[in-house]
This record gives sequence, C-alpha cells and structure tokens, in this order.
Amino acid sequence: MSIDPQAEHDAVKSLLELMEAADRCKQLYERAHMEAPEPLRRLLGLNRSQGEPKPALTVPDLEFKRPSEYQTGWISVAAASASPPSIVLAVLRKAGHSLRAKDVVERMRSLVPDINAGSVANAGTKLEGEKVILREADGWILVNSDVAPVMFEGRLWGPVAIFGKYELAAYRRDAVLHLLRLVPNGLQTSQLLEQLSNAPWMKDVTINKEVVQGDTEVLQEERRIRRRGASRKWELSPEKEE
Repeated sequence: MSIDPQAEHDAVKSLLELMEAADRCKQLYERAHMEAPEPLRRLLGLNRSQGEPKPALTVPDLEFKRPSEYQTGWISVAAASASPPSIVLAVLRKAGHSLRAKDVVERMRSLVPDINAGSVANAGTKLEGEKVILREADGWILVNSDVAPVMFEGRLWGPVAIFGKYELAAYRRDAVLHLLRLVPNGLQTSQLLEQLSNAPWMKDVTINKEVVQGDTEVLQEERRIRRRGASRKWELSPEKEE
C-alpha cells in the first residue's frame, strides 16, 4: 500500500506536537515536586532500562519534488547555496555536451544571477585540475558524471559525498526550517538536535550540538527563525514562512 505524503506529514506533525505536550506536562509535574504518572512515563520512554535507547520518531523527508534520476540517500541544495564548482558540474551534466565558457556563465546566472565570471573561471580551473572536466577549444565538457549533481527545479541533487561542508550546512538549515514547519509551537536547540539525529534522511550528514547551534544562529541572523517569546524555543519568523 502506498503512503499518502500529506497523511504522513500530518501524522508525524501530530506525534511531534503530542511529544512536545508530554514534555511540558513532565516539567509541570517536576515543578510541583510530583512523580510523573505511569501513562506519561510510558509515553516519554522514562520506564526503559538504563542504556536502552530512546525510541526514535520517524520524521518525513524534506518536501522537495525529486528528479527522475533520484537515488535513495540523495540530498538536495538550493542552487543559490551551492558552490560555483558544483553549479558548473550540474550545468554540464544537464547539457550533456560541451559548452563554451560564455554559455556556462549564462546558464549559471539563470540559477544564481549575481554569480561573477571570475568565480566560474576559478571553478573551471579547479575542476580541470581534478580531472573532472576538460576545457578545450570547443568548450568545457564533463568527464566524470559521478561527481556531478543533477539540476532540477532550482536545486542540485546528489549523494552527500559530492557536496562541500557549506552546502551540507545549507541542507541542515533546510532541515531545521522543515522541522519548525512541522512543529509551529517551536523546538529548543536540543530538540532540533535530537530530531535531526534521528531522521534517516540526515544519517550521512554531520549532526552535533555545535553545528546545530551554528545553523540556528545563521537562520536567526537571516531573520528566518526567531526565539518564541521568552522561551528557549525556536520558531519560524512569520515574514519568512513559506
């Protein structure tokens, strides 16, 4: 039986909200110096034996339309967040034939309007040195498609290994925004860390306290997220909600 993506989204969102409410309930019991009742302890996994892992929630993957070439484990990065070398490779892969340097620049600017020709030239030099492309009289041509992302609807797709650390950071930030859309009441940094660590679609991406804190700081500076009132939770900034 196929899974309805919207139904899956709604179910996981409801579960996350339930767990958030249960955590608030636990805090109220602790504030009242009362022991949490058995149903609450079971829901939060407080009865498990020492060393037994906490049950993980399955959070649905980011909601981007996938290209026909998609393979399990692939991630995607917005072209605006991708490095010039990655965009060069994606442009050449999509073309399927050699392109003049001028055409490479024009196609890249259709994705990232403010990219400059110097960055493209530097990317070409780097990729040629790595023997990933050839730059010949009739243009640039891709010689190793295994390291080239697939360009689809303004995003670059491929396995984690072909992207750099800044691109992976952009993917993590997309994931943070995704989680905050699922939980409108907000999540603390520790809760974001837990959910990202448990998400199967993040398993090959570096996730730790330091990088998640850094991601939230960047998103706050970009005014895409904000603190929820006086709490320690993060929520989407209303003007940036999509």
